[in-house]
Amino acid sequence: MNYALKGITFRELTVATNPGFRPEPGKKTEFKQEIRVEKVAKANGAEKTYLSGLRFEMKSTPENPTPYNVCVHVVGVFEAENVDTDQDMQTLQYATTNVLLPTLRAAVANLLATAMLPPIQIPLIPCTRLCRMPGESEPNFKVKFDESLLA
Repeated sequence: MNYALKGITFRELTVATNPGFRPEPGKKTEFKQEIRVEKVAKANGAEKTYLSGLRFEMKSTPENPTPYNVCVHVVGVFEAENVDTDQDMQTLQYATTNVLLPTLRAAVANLLATAMLPPIQIPLIPCTRLCRMPGESEPNFKVKFDESLLA
């Protein structure tokens, strides 16, 4: 199987402050962050073109207030040949996730820095922990695997 990156685009880049956020003095605050991995899908009407994406979100909720809400959705366009089996598709999923994760990490940090807000550093995460392994019902890292994002 051969693949090549043809382009990267952002479907969403948003940050909004939460004026109602008030941290409790002396209490360590943890913010719930989520990374969703889009399942690699063939582009409509294209023989060798595949789309893959990652989405980072941190949203304020009453149970888990955050100082700001962030959403970054990056999509990569890849050209791939000889993707014939499920194993080839899984390999393509790993490869595309490895290509997009550094872009997602940089976009989140730069978006917050541009807004003059404290940055969030997404840790380096192996793609095998983000994606489902063969035979697993869920990935072994606490992220949401979402097949509907490309729909």
